[in-house]
Amino acid sequence: MAEQIVIGHFAGGDGEGKEVVERRAGGHLDPDIVAEFLRYSDDILGALDAPGMLATAVAAEPEPAATIDPSDIQRAYRALAIFTDLKGTHLIGHSPHVAELAASAAHMLGMPETAVSEVQAAALLHDVGRTAVSSAIWERAGTLGPADLERVRLHSYWTERILARCPALKPLARTAAAHHQRLDGSG
Repeated sequence: MAEQIVIGHFAGGDGEGKEVVERRAGGHLDPDIVAEFLRYSDDILGALDAPGMLATAVAAEPEPAATIDPSDIQRAYRALAIFTDLKGTHLIGHSPHVAELAASAAHMLGMPETAVSEVQAAALLHDVGRTAVSSAIWERAGTLGPADLERVRLHSYWTERILARCPALKPLARTAAAHHQRLDGSG
């Protein structure tokens, strides 16, 4: 629903964002969720035009600010990975499985434990850029057209952009985004 609101908003203004979800309420979208959005739509849509959307979202977090204990950080990465894998029914469990394989490979290479943890974290987060691509594309049967293929190809780029925006994840961004690169860097 959020994706449809944002697309409508940037295509035709606040009214279009609201209109898109109102039309789909009771069909494609849960009418109760649409009604809740409409109650707060002015506040929600106003944030889309803020100059620093990330700063605006962080500032809107209710007190006390949520923090993650360093001992729980891998669990947080795993939660993001599981959420990301929900973009496609064929992806369920993909990111944690990739992380297991990557960590095993890092161990076999004799990497220090801190490096193994970084490799595992980057592998868990490698597909977070999938969230920037419509689920309709990931789930489409048959061959994708050139425009949709380009959107799919860019998910690695979006992984790096998303992770680089968060100071705690920035060190993992380049490694996570390189998951489709060939060994010679031409991927």
